[in-house]
Amino acid sequence: MPGSSTKAFCTFCKEEISAHKKTLDDHSSKNKKHIFLASTKDESNKMQKITNFAKPAISEQRKVAELKTAVFIAKHCATNAVDDLGEVIAGLDPASQILSQVRLHRTKCTG
Repeated sequence: MPGSSTKAFCTFCKEEISAHKKTLDDHSSKNKKHIFLASTKDESNKMQKITNFAKPAISEQRKVAELKTAVFIAKHCATNAVDDLGEVIAGLDPASQILSQVRLHRTKCTG
């Protein structure tokens, strides 16, 4: 069923497949039915590669900044104010790429 978190739906083959990167790659490159159906479609309708949908990894510097702040909050402050603090940190230095990318909320600090 389209929309399941563990399944993917191939619009060419009209079938459900496991939503794992290797399975999706194998399906698009080795499945004869998929290759045939994909080749008969217009160039404009071709599916994008799975790598186009992957989220870019968080930079190491951003991870360190978020984790250090989260540990400080968890040890010394109430976690209720964290949502606002994340916005304040992001606005401290608009020129700083790392600070502007910091995403800090109660869930992360509680964890």
